Amino acid sequence: MNVFVCDVGGTSVKYGLFRERPTAGEAVLEKLGEFPTEGEKGAADLYARILRTARQAISERPAGELIAAIGISTTGQVNADTGQIVYEPPYLIAGYTGFDVKAALAPLGLPVYVENDVNCMAVSESASLPPDLPGDVVCLTFGTGIGGGIIRNGRLYRGAHWSAGEAGMMFTAGDYYENTAAVSALVRRIAEDRPDLADGRQIAAAYTDGDPFVRKTVSDWAGVAAGCLASIIHLLDPSALILGGGFLEDPAIFALLNEKTRALLAPGFTTVLKPAAAGNQAGMMGIGMIAARALSNAAAG
Repeated sequence: MNVFVCDVGGTSVKYGLFRERPTAGEAVLEKLGEFPTEGEKGAADLYARILRTARQAISERPAGELIAAIGISTTGQVNADTGQIVYEPPYLIAGYTGFDVKAALAPLGLPVYVENDVNCMAVSESASLPPDLPGDVVCLTFGTGIGGGIIRNGRLYRGAHWSAGEAGMMFTAGDYYENTAAVSALVRRIAEDRPDLADGRQIAAAYTDGDPFVRKTVSDWAGVAAGCLASIIHLLDPSALILGGGFLEDPAIFALLNEKTRALLAPGFTTVLKPAAAGNQAGMMGIGMIAARALSNAAAG
């Protein structure tokens, strides 16, 4: 089964081909390309470009390699049934709130599946966990904001209004969690004194090199971030808490956040903290899996 997949982010759109071969017990992703989101041009313009890209990709497939569906992993809160964007800040993609993704891609004549990007990550990451970590899993990504996805009893949990897992919207210490603990918040704090450190990867390198100012500031940030991570564990008791985002790919940063979180856990809570395994391919992989499962269920009646 082949699914054309896109991961729509605030900066860029990645696209590729998801192939599932149930008889061989494998699923693979072939990344085909990437282009700028240019969200200021609006949602309609963005999806006109996605439509053109999908048509070209479909037309270039070899004979016999048919595309069965379209899968869209996207930023924003998503009604997965209707394909509408429940909410997305207008400064990321103009006119995205209320936009009907399925209608925009209907000219392709294929089933369209739409899901929040971190929910897609949760599906992908939970599928790759070892057998001793089954069941309930929470995934969070730390970047410009903080996104989340929840797997309960092996299934994606979307909530009553399609917005479950929006960890960045938790209110703590007088502000939203992502305003104090997103990597963008850390970058802003450090830039006030060290404008030469312009992004998370540079900050991670300075931390590893032992820069005293950076080590202190990052440690303070990790303490704030750990507070809500511990609260999530206390509330949901997942088998694993999977953390993604480029900043947390640095082993020293992940170890620091893991240490500070574990120090806050009450006795009896043994949730495993793990770095995300699929990196920036997780959204495309996850929506491919979602689409393939839906198609298989429909075929089975």
